[in-house]
Amino acid sequence: MSGVFANSIVSSTLLQRIASDAGLDYQSTLTGFKYIGRLPGLLFGYEEALGYCVDAEGVADKDGITAALRILELVAILRAEGRTLLDVLDDLARTYGVYATAQLSLRFDQVSLITDALNRLVAAPPAVIAGVDVDRVENLDDGIDGLGPTPGLRLWLADGSRIIVRPSGTEPKLKAYLLVVQPVTDDLTAAGTVADERLAALRTAIGDLLT
Repeated sequence: MSGVFANSIVSSTLLQRIASDAGLDYQSTLTGFKYIGRLPGLLFGYEEALGYCVDAEGVADKDGITAALRILELVAILRAEGRTLLDVLDDLARTYGVYATAQLSLRFDQVSLITDALNRLVAAPPAVIAGVDVDRVENLDDGIDGLGPTPGLRLWLADGSRIIVRPSGTEPKLKAYLLVVQPVTDDLTAAGTVADERLAALRTAIGDLLT
């Protein structure tokens, strides 16, 4: 099998790890299927807003019908093995850790206020968020990961968490996309609980920072 796995820059980084283990190419894109769907050799693409492309040759866009058919096919295969979709998700978590994501949307009455809030963050990014040191700050407007410039900021924390702050392209909102990765040792449930707690702490901290 050859081809490309892809997702938008604000989506989880889990797909990149899965693609690497499978020996497949991976590509990050700007937000929207106008970028994802155009990638040559696309096998699977998705974005944080829950759109999936599983048959780019047939439909080079997010398409719930083909995605549902693939899920039903997987359910049938797993049922014959005495397994479920939840078993597969648990397997992924045990292999790669618990990937937990969330989005925070802040609505503004004026677009200029969104620009002002983002400019303040770019000019003076925090050194610590939710008690965790910020390791790296990247201005999306400089162009990162081989992508074109776009307004926003990406922050990597010392514990592996990631925060991306960018203005919405369709609404008067400033959005924060949050990701934490919690390793799994023996107790998957406990790891999930810790991931949720870390995510909640990030959500509170970034909300306080932007308001």
